[in-house]
Amino acid sequence: MASNLFPNFLTDDLQYAASENHWVELWLKVDRMDREIYKWSYPWLGTGSPTIKDGNPIFSAFSPVLRRGVRVVQLEPLGENLDIQAYRDFFGGDFNDPESICELVIACTLSLEGSKIALELMKPWVRGEDLEFVTDESGLSISITSVGSAKR
Repeated sequence: MASNLFPNFLTDDLQYAASENHWVELWLKVDRMDREIYKWSYPWLGTGSPTIKDGNPIFSAFSPVLRRGVRVVQLEPLGENLDIQAYRDFFGGDFNDPESICELVIACTLSLEGSKIALELMKPWVRGEDLEFVTDESGLSISITSVGSAKR
């Protein structure tokens, strides 16, 4: 079970603002020196107009040094289970385009448990390390392995 935070963020402006603030506070827990060395800034992408608040993205950051981004998509909770997915994507082109930005996308419901996982994903990504996602035979357990420095 997950401790969902701000479950009505899509229909309640105050919960939406609180969700945005939660992600900024989480981002500030990423090592400040890593954020400064690689010139990370936030927000990177707009979070929607005043009338369109759909959670995609609810938070984003960008490093021009690493040509990397972080995009958090907050999903509406459908129950009390932990719901989080993470993957790499490209913005502004594909892998072969030198101008494209490699982004870590984290799509999840906002919970204390999901926030901890998201933070552990962000930390090595911000340092320029790559991530490897490994599941066990059941496909349920996910371990995150940092696999060294890689700009793309």
